[in-house]
Amino acid sequence: MVNFSNIIFAPYKLAGAAPKAVFNCCTGKTDLSDLNPCHRDDSNTTTSSSSQQEASGNPLGGIFGGGGGAGKNTKFLDYSFNDLPSKARNAAMTLGFAESNWGGWAECEEKWWEDLSATEIEAATTLGWDQSAWDNHYEDKNWEDLLSHVQTAAGNLGFTSQMWNDDEWPESTDKWWSDFSADQKKALNTLGYSQYDWE
Repeated sequence: MVNFSNIIFAPYKLAGAAPKAVFNCCTGKTDLSDLNPCHRDDSNTTTSSSSQQEASGNPLGGIFGGGGGAGKNTKFLDYSFNDLPSKARNAAMTLGFAESNWGGWAECEEKWWEDLSATEIEAATTLGWDQSAWDNHYEDKNWEDLLSHVQTAAGNLGFTSQMWNDDEWPESTDKWWSDFSADQKKALNTLGYSQYDWE
């Protein structure tokens, strides 16, 4: 009888260990970040150099997804419409967004999650939305029930678990959108806020 595990793992046994990193042929560096393919959008896109610079200076160590923008974790709200990966752009158009209103308002935003069509839910999910974010900016969840990237985003804004559970906003968020740092804006995006929603 053939032992398939020996066949599959034999090359790693010969090398002494399983691979600990992935060599990125584009950059020529060993890449230790984002080894989970579920967190990536592998669409063929290019991003603006300003978006790349903002992402590379992220003090949260890539919690927002890295790359040119944070992608699904921030609902792609940190991208310009033209920089959206094609899959995300198609999802945005399904929800009624175009270059002219991206980051603003679309008619679908008047609907509760349960009132969205199956196609709209699929599009919203592609963009990183779930029912809690869509309907309530996660305010219907206790701190302990938040996804880890949402907890990190809330913490970046100054929330503690007690403040979150008591529906208290930190004083540091009492300002105009333009007064937030790039990372704070991404944190607000993660909670489902855009400049349009905030102001």
